Amino acid sequence: MRIIAITNLYPNPYQPQRATHNRQHLRALAADHDVRVVAPISWVDELQARLHGKPQLPDSRRCQRDGMAVVHPRYYYPPGMLRRYYGRFFLRSIRSYVHNLARECPPDILL
Repeated sequence: MRIIAITNLYPNPYQPQRATHNRQHLRALAADHDVRVVAPISWVDELQARLHGKPQLPDSRRCQRDGMAVVHPRYYYPPGMLRRYYGRFFLRSIRSYVHNLARECPPDILL
C-alpha cells in the first residue's frame, strides 16, 4: 500500500528531536508499506536555524529517513496575525509538493 503522510510534527534537519513519536509511527507503517512523508518546515523555524549557522536544505528539500522518502517544503504564514487563515497558508505552501508526489507515486491513503 502507498501512503503519503503530511505532518509538520516530524523530525527535520533543523529540529532532529521534533515529534519523534510520529517518526516511530511512520517507521512502523513503512515496515510493511511504501510511506512518503511531507514534513513542512515553517519559514520562521528555517530562518532561526540559518541565523544560528545551520546549513541550508538541498534545493530538492528531499532526504531519506528510516527508509522513507521525506520532503521538507517551506511553509509561509504571517506570525502573530491572521491566525484563522494559517491552515490556508499551510495548504498553499505545500500544495505543489503534495501534487507532485501524488503524481510520482499515486497514494492509496493520504494521512
